[in-house]
Amino acid sequence: MRPHMLRRAWLLSVCSTAVSGYETKWFTQSLTHVPSDSRTFAQRYLVETHGNNAVLFYAGNEGPITDFWASAGFLHYLGARWGAVVLFAEARYYGESVPAHDVKWLKTELILADYANLVTQIVPPGSPVVVFGGSYGGTLATFLRLTYPDVFVGALAASAPIGYYDRDGWAARNITQNTWADRVAHSYASYPGCLDAIAATNTALRRAPFLKKRLRLCDGSALGADHATLFQYALEGLPQQDYAPLWPIRAACGTLMNATDRVAAAAAIVMAALGNGTCVEVPAEGPGGVPGDGPGAGSWGFQSCTETLHQFSSATPVRRYTFNLTAQTELCRRLYGVAPDPTYLTRRYGGYAIPSKVTNVFFSAGGLDPWTGGTFTESEPHGDSVEICFMPSGAHHADLRAPRDDDPSDIVACRAREEKAIAGWIAAHVTPSRRVLRGRRNATDRILDACPVDAFRRAAMHISQLLPGSLDKLGGFDEIVRVYEERYDAVAKDTSKTCDPAWPLSTRSKGLLVNLGEGTTGTRFLECVMERSSTLRGGHNIHTDQLATPAAALALTDAYDYLSDSPLPYEVVPLLLSHPGKLTAGIILTLRDPLDWVRSRVEHHGTKKCCKCCSVSAPPCGAKEWINASRPDYLTYYGKLSFVYKAWVACLATSPSLGFDTSNLYAFNMFARKPRDFQEGLFSALKRFVGSAAIKKRAYNRAWKKCATH
Repeated sequence: MRPHMLRRAWLLSVCSTAVSGYETKWFTQSLTHVPSDSRTFAQRYLVETHGNNAVLFYAGNEGPITDFWASAGFLHYLGARWGAVVLFAEARYYGESVPAHDVKWLKTELILADYANLVTQIVPPGSPVVVFGGSYGGTLATFLRLTYPDVFVGALAASAPIGYYDRDGWAARNITQNTWADRVAHSYASYPGCLDAIAATNTALRRAPFLKKRLRLCDGSALGADHATLFQYALEGLPQQDYAPLWPIRAACGTLMNATDRVAAAAAIVMAALGNGTCVEVPAEGPGGVPGDGPGAGSWGFQSCTETLHQFSSATPVRRYTFNLTAQTELCRRLYGVAPDPTYLTRRYGGYAIPSKVTNVFFSAGGLDPWTGGTFTESEPHGDSVEICFMPSGAHHADLRAPRDDDPSDIVACRAREEKAIAGWIAAHVTPSRRVLRGRRNATDRILDACPVDAFRRAAMHISQLLPGSLDKLGGFDEIVRVYEERYDAVAKDTSKTCDPAWPLSTRSKGLLVNLGEGTTGTRFLECVMERSSTLRGGHNIHTDQLATPAAALALTDAYDYLSDSPLPYEVVPLLLSHPGKLTAGIILTLRDPLDWVRSRVEHHGTKKCCKCCSVSAPPCGAKEWINASRPDYLTYYGKLSFVYKAWVACLATSPSLGFDTSNLYAFNMFARKPRDFQEGLFSALKRFVGSAAIKKRAYNRAWKKCATH
């Protein structure tokens, strides 16, 4: 929210290193979005492709887009996990996307139009696009979902202080002109003695000679009328960036309270917060006046002078300032020849009323962030598809940063909710497969979208870790991927290869627990444990070829709390498609060595002439092959298909396009060497899937012992 120069150094110094590479591209963007106006400019965007399941779009805000790429690691984490395209777009008049035209074309509605046009032109039709943004970018993300719901299926708006523009709603929410500054001061007050040290440093700066040199200002920069303002501006920017591991508030307070030279201490803080490592560059007229804002020269200064001016005052030891709209208007007229319109964004987009009229938006805010006073709380009226998460330990859009092992639990929990919501939006947006070019839209397309080859690779790697040594026996990882890709392509390119018609969407009130696997050993064992230790009603998976209609199959399925069997792909497909998102409580996948499984099938059923019992699954759609033990390579050939099936199920069980994530799957090796770990892990998974009321530990342990002897 503040001019980007005032937070860039700290922003980059604390960003996670878990950031992937990107390709820089340029888009010829319309200047005015008026059809008769041919003027354009080059808009920069950054892209990295992990797969084609979805597009995760960051709405760039007031600064170079490369900085946001480096700091918003949550998008990279999700992109790699979900097999998505990660796309960051730069806002007009920032970074390198600067039109060779008057700055009057810098308007929020034109930034929104830029992003909608960019997505429409470069993203394949039908692809689900989720927009992300933090701070002013979060405001943009909200407005994009509100204005272009046909382009963006949902929005994550982190620390979007939209309410600070809606002054008429302040009183009802205990917001005043001083709220922002009071929150800043509160951050420093958490360290006893820090506010006194700040007040003493302000006094020392106003009295110090040669201050421009001591603060290491760049040539052409100025201090402004109050020589302490630059120091105050730096202090105001730190609370919103109070992230681990540097904790800049603690560091700044330590520097000030232990200082023997207060001017030198202030210079160190100013350089760390605002400098480029060599000097500190500020506008020729000095830093802006309004706490947390400006206006000062530059693109954000212009926006503050037109539509984003914050009406903040301060009466704290950090700064004492009384907002004066008349004075700010005079400054804006002098700088840009314009006057501020502080209520414009509220009149156009809705202010505090937005949560009640928008859909598929997740709002987040942090307790350490002074901008939280302008964000939405749970008390705001909002629809069922709007979620609001407050993180007491969070600074400014802390949830957008790359996950760390030492993240506070409230931030971890908020990210988990966000991930679940976003996966649901993607799942609800049924899209044709980018691999299918003949216009087919049916169960086949949906199941292909659910597990494209890139997503299969990740699932196969996960399964291989649970089956150590199995890939070496089957020709290696690339060989497994080749087998799947060959079959995936055959289904995608041949419209005669179709899955069975999808079932209707289930109307069950609670999620279905599904116990899958190949072979009956694991599924029967789990069925035994569930029957003896849970209150859930269970049965075998429905064999769809034995039922007259999909509706009849679903009716039988809905009578159970869990299903347990080893179905073929043509039975898995309708089951999962009819139970997306929360309609599936969880998926348990039993594993064993693929070669051992093939060998046991042949040995057990070979004399019974039971062809169906000797079949092996061949995903991704409806296919099956009979085991021909006369093949010289039958063990490895059918072992590959067995492994592919296991990885395919794991891929579907974690697919965002079905509303799932990794928390939906528990896969385990039935023949692991540490059965005790397996026993405890399975219980934890069952408790997570169905709740502690449905399965008790003591009954579970007794059932485990009993079933293991059968």
